[in-house]
Amino acid sequence: MTHLRIQNFKAWRDTGPVRLAPLTVIFGANSTGKSSLGHLLLALQQTARSTDRKRALHLGDPGSLIDLGTFAGCLHGHDLTKPLAFELGWRLPKALEVRDPLVPAARYQGNGMRLDVELMAGKAEQPEVQIMRSGCCAKPTTRRVQQVTITDVPGECFVEFPDAALQPAFDAPHRKFAAVANAHLHKPPVWQAADSKWLDWWSALQAHGVHIESLCEQDTCRFYARKFSDKPMPAVPPKPMP
Repeated sequence: MTHLRIQNFKAWRDTGPVRLAPLTVIFGANSTGKSSLGHLLLALQQTARSTDRKRALHLGDPGSLIDLGTFAGCLHGHDLTKPLAFELGWRLPKALEVRDPLVPAARYQGNGMRLDVELMAGKAEQPEVQIMRSGCCAKPTTRRVQQVTITDVPGECFVEFPDAALQPAFDAPHRKFAAVANAHLHKPPVWQAADSKWLDWWSALQAHGVHIESLCEQDTCRFYARKFSDKPMPAVPPKPMP
């Protein structure tokens, strides 16, 4: 990580931009908010590891890395009318190019990544994403979150899933991604990093207009060959048109 900024979290109304290095030492008096910087990072880490993709911020439980209590308790002054915001910047070992799913002509390129997020209290005073900005440049592109409604049916299935015959064979935690993409007006692609099982699913989904894009194609194929050594290597999803 190279950059951090936190607003409206615990003791911090605004940390201001914090430049991070391979070794970063933070000094200060007791109870001035030094530990809070690490608390938010731990909460983000356990959110990324959580299997519940509906949870915008995993505040914690007895088995998690950290338990921050309620969302109101995390906010500066416990003010639920103000957003908790954070900025993260980091560098990748090599350059990355990613297509914008809603603007095909747009590309994110570079090894300097940036993520800006604002969370507001929603139903039951739980955090919900209001604004998310991401990019590979100094000025991230703003994308407001679009909520897509999907319909649960028994068996952890969804009415909007594009292929009823495939749904029972599809991993239950991943069904929602295909259902949301299919329900969205513009049918944005589903990005997957290196989950090899998508190689068996993508062609059937594409036949229904849901496209899969692999961000780490070589790793995906390598993991597939290791996990399904008795099966031939399937074709990979085609690259999107420029």
